[in-house]
Amino acid sequence: MTVRGSSYQTAPLEQYSPEFRELAAQLFALVGGRVRQTQAKKYKGSYTFTAISTQGTAAKIIIYEEGQGKVNGRRPGLEDGVYVLLRVNTPAAPQIWQQLSLEYPAIFQKMRIEDTLAIAPTHSEQFAFLLVRDDDEFQKIADVVSRWCQSM
Repeated sequence: MTVRGSSYQTAPLEQYSPEFRELAAQLFALVGGRVRQTQAKKYKGSYTFTAISTQGTAAKIIIYEEGQGKVNGRRPGLEDGVYVLLRVNTPAAPQIWQQLSLEYPAIFQKMRIEDTLAIAPTHSEQFAFLLVRDDDEFQKIADVVSRWCQSM
């Protein structure tokens, strides 16, 4: 279980396995098609989506792979793969979480709002996270991420 205080500094995207990079890029494109162009940003080691109202980080797509990047604090206990992260330490997050968890229960049953991870260098931003599996429903995950960003 990940606990507050754990953080992960991503490696450059090209250092991760090709299958993880492809999966992350596909999901980024899918979410990017649902949000404003200015909300979707590809960075050196991750993909970021900003909130529509605050322009702060609302969600991220990262890759975690043992031996890549840097763990700060406690070991986060993540499996290798692609993760969707939803920022939960904002005033609006609990209400948005409650609403979307009713509409997308299968997705939100796999995450916990109190089980968070920070992504360096912004350790103050805490994210609930979901491991994206090949058999996951990309359309629903993209819907959740885009609605999360539009509601923040």
